[in-house]
Amino acid sequence: MYNYIGWYNKARAYTLIGNSERAIKNLKKAIKLNCEESRSFAITDPDFDSLRENKKFQLLLE
Repeated sequence: MYNYIGWYNKARAYTLIGNSERAIKNLKKAIKLNCEESRSFAITDPDFDSLRENKKFQLLLE
């Protein structure tokens, strides 16, 4: 149940170091494991601000 947290945090870390492709890949895994919480966190998490205009990121949050 909580396995998504590791993937979510890896996505945050990759975002903060500027690796958007790996960030999105890891966020996608987190969403697969826990769709509702991962999406709701990512929508408001300021760590993802640099990805807000990224189409792949936007699609994950729909």
